[in-house]
Amino acid sequence: MLEKLNASVASPVGPDTLWMRACFLAEAGADLPAAAWDQTVDRKLLRAFKFMPSVPALHRPLHKRLAE
Repeated sequence: MLEKLNASVASPVGPDTLWMRACFLAEAGADLPAAAWDQTVDRKLLRAFKFMPSVPALHRPLHKRLAE
């Protein structure tokens, strides 16, 4: 998903930065069930960000998804 998001924003990051963000996001979301991340969340993220978001900005929609 991060690759799609990176390709869709106005300021894509390089492959090394993308890899680091993926690792940090995996660590930050380790306590979230897999069900928190699905195609609905993917679509929301693709529509929500004009610039590549930080790990906390990506993590928030996952927590919101669990609250629904």
